[in-house]
Amino acid sequence: MRTLPALAATLLAAITLSACTTADQNTADETPTPEESTQATSTQATSAQATSTQATSTQAEAYEELDPELFNSGGAYVVGGSEESGLLGCMAQPAADYPFNCQINFTYPIPPVEKDGVAPEGMSPNVASMGDDDDRFVTVFSPGSQGYFEPPRPLGPGQRVTIDGAEITHLHDGGFRVTYRGDAFEVHEGVYARDGEIDAALAAAAQPVARGTKCGQTYVPSGQDVTVVAVEDGTTCGIAMRVFRGYVSALMAGEPEGQAAFWTAPNGWGCFARWFFPDEEYVGANGKLACSAQDPSGIPAQEGSGEVVGLSLEDHNRL
Repeated sequence: MRTLPALAATLLAAITLSACTTADQNTADETPTPEESTQATSTQATSAQATSTQATSTQAEAYEELDPELFNSGGAYVVGGSEESGLLGCMAQPAADYPFNCQINFTYPIPPVEKDGVAPEGMSPNVASMGDDDDRFVTVFSPGSQGYFEPPRPLGPGQRVTIDGAEITHLHDGGFRVTYRGDAFEVHEGVYARDGEIDAALAAAAQPVARGTKCGQTYVPSGQDVTVVAVEDGTTCGIAMRVFRGYVSALMAGEPEGQAAFWTAPNGWGCFARWFFPDEEYVGANGKLACSAQDPSGIPAQEGSGEVVGLSLEDHNRL
């Protein structure tokens, strides 16, 4: 529209004024009226609102909501977790007077046993629960709550289920978040923390610990509960616990070799079943399970440092 008047001005100087007038008229024709401006603004706002709504919808759909009946086992709803996360599973019994609870393999920093009368002295908690008389989650020791003989249906990463008001979410980073009656906790590789405290707990868990620090608690193939203790300064508890539990699984699968049951983890940590106190007789019956940050030939591991050993409560006091 503007090319023609410009060309006319170049070729026919005599009608320059007419050409300019034409160009001005065309410019005026392209200027939006107040009604058109209002309509354009409204259209942009509608588009922005649609984009915002779409983003909110996407955020709301970040986790797949599952039907709680998928986890119904005769009135008891059992949701499986994962060994890697440290949360083994959660159970709710809406029709019974039974606290909502989650079994957890706690790793350093380990919370205290908050309800006395059940745990043997020196025992770590293995459950986070909330009963009718609780106003928040409490950590307790429950005999027999070291996992499930038959693993329940697991809640996969990116999935969520709500059972009797308890919301269990398998986070995209592999951890778990559990909310119930206004309280919440998270578990990441066995590190447990109340709502809003997980970053501080993970930061503490990443720090090397001193000799004698309790890194966690688990069981050995015989079924005995053992406390996994750092026996070297500078031990990285989180990595050590992951390796130690892997060693127990390997023992149960018959993977280790030799009378000392040597085994090398994928990250290069070495484990064996012949750790002794200095004053103990060097016989197999006295041997304890141990894992250190080097393989049996002495090659350093790819990550972590230190050494841990699985001790009974009585032996733990000997360190």
